[in-house]
Amino acid sequence: MTMKKIFTSLFLLMMGVVCVNAQDYTTMPENGSVVDVLTDVTITWNDTTAVVSVDPMLMVGGAKAYVKNGSEKVFVTDLFCGPAAGNAVTMSMMTAASDAGDYIIEIAQGMFTVNETVVDAFSLNYSIGGVPTSMATFDVQLDNGSLSNILLTVSPCEALSLNAESTEKIQIIHNAGFSAYYAATYTPTITGSNTATLATTTALANGNYTLIIPKGVFMVDDKVNPEIIREFDLSEVNPAEKMTVTPADGSILETLADITITWDNATTVTVSPEMMVGGAKVYRIGAEEQIFVSDIFCGPTPNNSVTLSLMSATNDAGDYVITIPTGMFTVDEIVLEEFNLNYTIDGLLTSPATFDVQLVENSINDVLLTITPCDEVTVNADNTEPIQVIHNVGFDSYFAAQYEATITGVNTVSLHANKQLGQGSYSLIIPKGYFIVDGMINPEIVKEFDTSGVAVVGNDADVVNVYNLNGVQLVNGGTEADLNSLQPGIYIINGEKKFIHRNK
Repeated sequence: MTMKKIFTSLFLLMMGVVCVNAQDYTTMPENGSVVDVLTDVTITWNDTTAVVSVDPMLMVGGAKAYVKNGSEKVFVTDLFCGPAAGNAVTMSMMTAASDAGDYIIEIAQGMFTVNETVVDAFSLNYSIGGVPTSMATFDVQLDNGSLSNILLTVSPCEALSLNAESTEKIQIIHNAGFSAYYAATYTPTITGSNTATLATTTALANGNYTLIIPKGVFMVDDKVNPEIIREFDLSEVNPAEKMTVTPADGSILETLADITITWDNATTVTVSPEMMVGGAKVYRIGAEEQIFVSDIFCGPTPNNSVTLSLMSATNDAGDYVITIPTGMFTVDEIVLEEFNLNYTIDGLLTSPATFDVQLVENSINDVLLTITPCDEVTVNADNTEPIQVIHNVGFDSYFAAQYEATITGVNTVSLHANKQLGQGSYSLIIPKGYFIVDGMINPEIVKEFDTSGVAVVGNDADVVNVYNLNGVQLVNGGTEADLNSLQPGIYIINGEKKFIHRNK
């Protein structure tokens, strides 16, 4: 006994606590033995009259199992140890181990008390014989959707082979409701350094199946495969349940406008006439409720597809849900139950504020923008589209000018054109997202202005150049006297169409 243990024992004796010698028990399976599976270990203290108790705080995790890896140990699982029965307790591994290797179970001090005596920490050792289990990934896929042939790919793996010592069969179970039965056995064939095929000659009907590849059927780089279990559901597909949605349900979009639904296995899709308009609706998901956005129009369909068109397309940022009620669609005489589609539009929310746009002194050169309500307006640094004005000429139109925006107050902005504009019919366009209004972007703003009406001036007007409507210059650098010499009528004065009164 080391000096440390002698000192510890003397200390515990002085405190009235006596540690039971770790050799006063037997174990099942026997400590140091070789086992096939490590799962339950029962400890029985030799004193048949002993009363053994387990610390409630250490019932789970007071004992731990490790596998030795060279000079290190790797954690495997905690052990559960329930209340003792007389002089015996059973420890159960939370996850049973069957992989080959040397194992150690460590039991913490104080986990057990025997006849009111605290048991010191101790450990148990076991070995599991055989070949170590591979940690590779085993990908299992059906060949062309059929259960008759299954493809197995192992990664990483440089050498895959069948284990000559294995007697287990690869089989598949048919799950029928609450019962299950054996359906078929597979013959494995190695097809490459890391691939194999599993084939069966048994005809398998549609249904839900469980494939079981027993542990040790394959050798993967000199290690055995773990048990592999895969579920396959080849139940008859209801044509009304298999549909393709474009854009896909859950997509992130720039604009939400049209959604096309195609039932891949269907031949006939009909739309309830009463639900063609407003049967489906779009809502934006708010913090506490859904906010109605738009009704949806869905016309008749000649085939297996329908298109849902928003009555009012939206590109406002947010999460959206499209609700489609029961009975709106009938697919191959099957009435569809209610279902939803979900989409997200990225970016900032669009401000619901009112944007008042007014000309300054009836000139398209300067525009005043007033936003209500608004506590703060700024120019959006991420925006790349300019504010511009279009000159409408008959059935034609052309770009006339861009505007520079200047913030003039908490809710006001002045717009100044980068060139002088004459009278005419104009369309002012402020792109969506040009401004940030209380943390939200402005919607696209389009305003029409017509300044082409004839202006009226008196005889005391101060002018420079005067032309008639035929383009002939009548006055060059004129004065009031020159205006007085003109006959009443319409003239082009300094580039603007104006009316001259009869002289007095």
